[in-house]
Amino acid sequence: MSAILEGGTLSTSATRGELSAAAGLAEAERGLRRALAIDPRDAATVMALARVLLALGHVPQAFDAIESLVHAGVAIPNDMRLLRAQLLLAMTRFPEAVAEFRSLIDTGPTAGRAEKTSRRRSPRSARA
Repeated sequence: MSAILEGGTLSTSATRGELSAAAGLAEAERGLRRALAIDPRDAATVMALARVLLALGHVPQAFDAIESLVHAGVAIPNDMRLLRAQLLLAMTRFPEAVAEFRSLIDTGPTAGRAEKTSRRRSPRSARA
């Protein structure tokens, strides 16, 4: 929706495309909530729901979706931790946001991922 200043008053108007997008997001939210009713610990579905809620402007609800995993003891991936930090920032919970950002910096981009072990062949062994 876009805000328009009419006669000194702020009003909102929505184009058909914006209304259609909002309806699609609302439908996506319902579907994701149905999926989470089946498996509430599915991190990918929770992340998708948080993003949909954020797109709808529901910042606290997006944060709560992520927190549901934290409270369930599910390890959340770094991209979700980053979104969590951004949501904390948007909710003006600055100390918590800073702590989450620092934690992400300290753990690095590969934290929580399974380490890949591969043996590289040296140039000499490749010729043999």
